[in-house]
Amino acid sequence: MSEMETMATADGRPADCVAITLRADADAAALAAAARQGGTVRIVFAAMGDGRGFSLARRLRGAGFAGALRAAGPLIPDQFAALARVGFDAVERAEGGSVALCGGRARVTGYRERLLRR
Repeated sequence: MSEMETMATADGRPADCVAITLRADADAAALAAAARQGGTVRIVFAAMGDGRGFSLARRLRGAGFAGALRAAGPLIPDQFAALARVGFDAVERAEGGSVALCGGRARVTGYRERLLRR
């Protein structure tokens, strides 16, 4: 299953992109549609131990998808390096903001980072 949604920036303002959200049980047609679009694909993990989201990301990148890949769901920091290896660019955090995956290194963004910069 997939759905279109408007992404928002970290401070809640609407972003200029539309994302396709894929659940871990997405079918081949939804995956093909996501691979054709060039914006952002958000893959939602149902559980921490559910590896289907990793497989979806690998298949999307293998199909030539060059857009942004975001992971969402109950993920833990121990999984961030594996997420980066299969092609994810960022992980959405439940408390807001995101974690940018930069070559396997994580950079946290969100309200805490903005507070620390002051």
